[in-house]
Amino acid sequence: MTKLSAIIAALIVGTGFYTGIPLPAKVQETTYAATAAASPDNAANVETHAANAAADIAPAPQEPKKPESVQTEPAAEPAKPSGTVSGDAAASAPKAPAQPTMDASVNEWKSTIAKEKGFEQWKNANWTSYPLGPGTHGWVVILKKGSDEVGYMIVQAVEDGTYRLSEYGSGKYPLFSLSTLYRSMVQQELIDISYAKFSQAKELQGERLYFNPLQAVWKVRLKDKTYIIDAKTGELLPVHAAALPQETASTNGLTKSQSSHTILERLELPGFDPYEKLPWVKGKPLEVDTFATLKSLLAEKQKLTYVAYLYGYEVNVPLAVTGYHTWTTGAYMLVDQDGPRAVHYDSLPSSARFYR
Repeated sequence: MTKLSAIIAALIVGTGFYTGIPLPAKVQETTYAATAAASPDNAANVETHAANAAADIAPAPQEPKKPESVQTEPAAEPAKPSGTVSGDAAASAPKAPAQPTMDASVNEWKSTIAKEKGFEQWKNANWTSYPLGPGTHGWVVILKKGSDEVGYMIVQAVEDGTYRLSEYGSGKYPLFSLSTLYRSMVQQELIDISYAKFSQAKELQGERLYFNPLQAVWKVRLKDKTYIIDAKTGELLPVHAAALPQETASTNGLTKSQSSHTILERLELPGFDPYEKLPWVKGKPLEVDTFATLKSLLAEKQKLTYVAYLYGYEVNVPLAVTGYHTWTTGAYMLVDQDGPRAVHYDSLPSSARFYR
């Protein structure tokens, strides 16, 4: 460098007109990305930190960057991201309690219910879950002991990352049993194949649609026709797909997936044939607008018949009321339908009535 060049360079630096690119000061960018999968356990928060050591020379002004939030629409159930905190704030930031997984929730409920009368076979049973129809964010859990089906649960996921127990039942004809569907379709002469082949033919099994405890159906399409089959009895219903409810029952008040929730109170009464006296034909409906009222009537050991008027009153379903299970977070009415069936009281269709 010539003497003149050195003088010019010194003047430029001294006046602050240095045009070189400075080393950036510490820059931290955090990106939270929540991606939902088949279970909330797969939802994750991804935090990336990009930081470079600052030099003695001040950085050029930069446009501040905003954290980006990317969340995909849940495919089968809602996911709840749990953001992570870095730096000194991590020590003081409160940690949200971990939510139970679906497997843990089902096993906890199974263990609790197995202690109740009529559900004893649940104790050593295995279970398999199957997704319910679109928009439900739920599953039917089929319990089997050896090769025999012994019960079911309906489990629904909600936005807070927990699960709700919509209903449960015991017996060899569980809700959404593939065996019941097969038997019904054979009797209706809709199919003529073995059960082994039918169980592998997903296109013949249709959709499992769950709207509320008394409106759960298989929607089966064969060629150019659609058949609506009751998910509990296997009965071919005389209704069209357009007559199906447009919304599912609310999950408010259902038993949550927490180990602290258990059955606090129960009442089991003998079953009876609701068709013996046809009380809903001859009598007047009772005024039962709260669970407390129902509970007081059952305490008197009265034979109550619950009649659900479904699908625009095209289908009537009379069931013997045989008691109740009161959980820490909800009340379930027991009815007899090929075995005990516990349905959440607040989820029952509004068109239903009680008779004695």
